[in-house]
Amino acid sequence: FAISYSQTIDWHDKQKGQQQVAQSELSSALAELESLRLSLASELLETIGNVASNNQITAFSKQRTVILDRFVQLAKQRFAAGDISRSEQELASLSLSEAIMQHAGNGAELIQAKSDYFRLTGEEPDARFSFPNQLPSKLPGTESDTSLIEQHPDFRVAWQAAQVARLQIHTADLERKVDPEMSVTAGRDDDDMLVGFSLSIPLSFRNDLGTNVDVARAQSLQAEQQMQQVQRTLSARIKNARARYKLVSSAWAQWFNRGNLSLQQRIEILEAQWQSGEISTTDYLLQVQQTLDTRITSAELHGNLWSAWVEWLSGSGTLSNWFNLSN
Repeated sequence: FAISYSQTIDWHDKQKGQQQVAQSELSSALAELESLRLSLASELLETIGNVASNNQITAFSKQRTVILDRFVQLAKQRFAAGDISRSEQELASLSLSEAIMQHAGNGAELIQAKSDYFRLTGEEPDARFSFPNQLPSKLPGTESDTSLIEQHPDFRVAWQAAQVARLQIHTADLERKVDPEMSVTAGRDDDDMLVGFSLSIPLSFRNDLGTNVDVARAQSLQAEQQMQQVQRTLSARIKNARARYKLVSSAWAQWFNRGNLSLQQRIEILEAQWQSGEISTTDYLLQVQQTLDTRITSAELHGNLWSAWVEWLSGSGTLSNWFNLSN
């Protein structure tokens, strides 16, 4: 009988190369997880903003229907008393009909926003959803862009992919190199004890696996180009997000600091002027519409401010930092 044992010697330390690739792939997977979290968190914050903004807009549009409905009743009374013409009464009714249609459209958008939130969370949105009136007035300057890009999860995903591809070149090159194989055989032939030792080195004549190295190099080049593309995309995204936020926050600050009369005060003043004959029915409706439209536009601007802020946090990859500071 005979017992034989053979072992391939890792002469070129292929195991270390494979471990480096595996570690780099693990880092890449973790970076992808962080990128996914950023994407989902950004989408959730954007959806919360849509719910809050559409809540405000729908509330204002509802107020418009209530105000115009009351005005229609007053117009009917004044028409019956001969104070206004039929055309003025009909104009009031048409304004109410338009307000009702606009409110229906605003309500549909609110339903869609709530549906988007439910799709993301599986829960109904809180009716108290709101976002702050004041957000940071200044953002980091362009000198920080390089650092923001390098720390962004999307760039780290691309960078890790390029690292894996570079290591794959080295691994593929190692695979071309043959490793010696050592074997030991022990046995007995009748009364004689036999021991044998052999060392063999395979020779690669027909296939030296050079094609695998070429493929790895091509994949590495592709990964490098993708990383550069991600870098350019993030650079443009940060630049655009900064410009958008600056524009919207400036407009919101001007509106917020104006200190306008409350909506109810404004409507009461206009109604008193109309009742006393200082302004016509047409002028009253025009000014009421302008007042209410401005309120609705301000709610839309507030929503745009939040959206621009979320885009900055997402584009710059600073959402987690901001969220931790806010809690």
